[in-house]
Order: sequence, then C-alpha cells, then structure tokens
Amino acid sequence: MAQNSVGSLQLFGIIASDPGAQSPASDTFLVPFRAIAALVAAAPYQRVTLDEDRMQAYAQTVEEAYRYAPILPAPPGTVFRSRSALGRWLELHYVTLTDALAIVEGSSAARVTIRLREAPKNDETIREWHLVATEIMRTLRGQASALTILDFPSVDDRVIGLASFLIERERWGAFEASVAAEGNRHPSLDFGVTGPWPPYDFVKMQFTS
Repeated sequence: MAQNSVGSLQLFGIIASDPGAQSPASDTFLVPFRAIAALVAAAPYQRVTLDEDRMQAYAQTVEEAYRYAPILPAPPGTVFRSRSALGRWLELHYVTLTDALAIVEGSSAARVTIRLREAPKNDETIREWHLVATEIMRTLRGQASALTILDFPSVDDRVIGLASFLIERERWGAFEASVAAEGNRHPSLDFGVTGPWPPYDFVKMQFTS
C-alpha cells in the first residue's frame, strides 16, 4: 500500500523495528520512530463501528504481524488524524512503549476459561465455585509472567473464571500441563485454553486529544 503521509491513519499496534524495515502485515505500512514503529493503514478520520467484520480484519492484521515480531496491539478502531499526530504520540510515549515491548518479547498470551460441567444449584454454590476458580488462577500464575482477570461472558452462567496469562514461549508446554493438572484435581470443572495470542489483554495505551 502506498504510504499516506498527510491523511489519517488507523493504528494496529507498535512493534520493534530497524530503519527501513518492511511491514510484517499485508495492506499496512510502518511509521518509524527511533527503534520502534507504528503498524498502520490509511483510514478515514471518523468514529469506527466495530462490527464483526472489522474486528476480524483487525485481529487478522495484528496476528499476522505478531508471527514476525513482538507487538503491542492498539485498541481496535484507533485512528490518528495525521502522520504528524501519530509521530508526536510516539515521541511522547516512546520510553513506555519500548519498556512494554521488552516485557512482551518472547512471550504469548493464553486465555483460560473455567466452566462448571453442571449448572450451579444456587447463588451460594456459585460464590463457592468463584473462590475455587480464584485459587486455581493464583496457582496457574506461578507459570506466567503476568495475569489479567477478564469479565465473564453474560451468556453463560456456568463460567466461573476467565483470565489471560502472559507466558514465556519456552514455558508454554509447562503451562498447559499445569492447566491439565488442575483439571484432574477438579473433575467438576471444564478447563479451556486458547492461544498463543498477541498480548491483547496486557496493553493499555493512553491517548490524548
């Protein structure tokens, strides 16, 4: 894609980048700043409706880049008015962004869902199982660099725990083994693990007007 030097840009994420590097994702280009670069595409400067198609396209771009380089995913639908505005933001947050890239380098995210195999009998039972899930997540945290507790899906009242773990890639097998061991300890629970993912749940970017 031709670089859009004056128009608005959608930001997909921040990667570490050498001068002159090519974008690791199709239909995007890089806006470099020192040792990092913004992964962007030309986009209209307007509020973005994040429907299923746009979310899928966003995730596809981030995950394509992630296969080649560590990435700090931007919130879906983030659009800067101009390349210069993006450059100012990169300069303002450069130290924070480089520190964050150092943290996620060599790591992937795993999302763990803990679900009751049978519907809970009452609210007291649900509270007790939530305590069990909290303790399980603390145990699994021992295999991870970081843990983020996520909101439960409202459509499934059997979910008692949902979290994302930042795992060093060489420890991925050990983490999966730990999840399996917790499953053996708690036969009333069903454990689901997805990933490896980019660190979606561990990046909170700040934007100023």
